[in-house]
Amino acid sequence: MAMRRSVRGKAMDEQHETGSHPLPAFTLGEAAKHSGRSKPTLSKAIKNGKLSAEKQPDGSYRIQAAELFRAFPPETPRFDGAETRQDTRLPSDEIVVLRERLAERDSLIADLREDRDRWRGMAERLSLTAPQQKRRWWPIRRTTD
Repeated sequence: MAMRRSVRGKAMDEQHETGSHPLPAFTLGEAAKHSGRSKPTLSKAIKNGKLSAEKQPDGSYRIQAAELFRAFPPETPRFDGAETRQDTRLPSDEIVVLRERLAERDSLIADLREDRDRWRGMAERLSLTAPQQKRRWWPIRRTTD
């Protein structure tokens, strides 16, 4: 078994550093792609302590996959319609019934429009034939004493 040493209070196996049995780790960019977050968001999480990562000698970070998905669980993939396509066609007998119902509704709408137009015509005729009384501008009651 490899010796353990501590770097900034974190214990690490030397075998992981040498690559004899590497754990999956991501760069900051790879981690951003896998988590669906931006690189600045992950960088802030590392600095705030929400996400732990190893700083490499060149200044980049290596983030273990388990640590990344602990802090930022992977998002469920969105359905784009191309992956699984279900048959959404209705049976032909249902289509016939729906078309009949639609035709009934159309005829009902036409009847209601005719009734509306008839009532509107009656109202207009009544308003034209009603005697118009002259209204005074200032309603003053006159007494006949």
